Amino acid sequence: MTEYKYFTIHELPRAKNRKTSDYDVINRSGGYSLGKIKWYGAWRQYCFFPEHSTVWNSGCLKDILDFMEKLKQAENFATLLAEVKARDAGEKSWQDKAQKWHNEMLRCLQRAESAEQAVEDMKELLEVREAAYRKLKEEKSEGNDSGRA
Repeated sequence: MTEYKYFTIHELPRAKNRKTSDYDVINRSGGYSLGKIKWYGAWRQYCFFPEHSTVWNSGCLKDILDFMEKLKQAENFATLLAEVKARDAGEKSWQDKAQKWHNEMLRCLQRAESAEQAVEDMKELLEVREAAYRKLKEEKSEGNDSGRA
């Protein structure tokens, strides 16, 4: 959940056939939906779909735009990184691994208070993952060495 002055943005459960998440924009005072942020395939980007009869000022639209920019950055970064990492790790289903990484990076981004914090959180996540990959490779090579002896 990402909080702004007048609304919060909640990630909705993802349908099995979807690659991207949808988000519900919820009014903080009334708890009702103001609109959805979701992937619009025709434009290949996240778009905001406001509920009928809602009125938006520039500040609230700026918050929506800020959130969509974060999603775009995380989408590009996480997808590319996940594909590379999954291939390097020798995963049989690198697309599944890429999707998992993508989701973890989006969660880092959503929890962050600022872009700088998001980058730091993602770097920390990468360091943990790289250490895990190194350990996995070491265990595999030790297993291969003991099988040869």
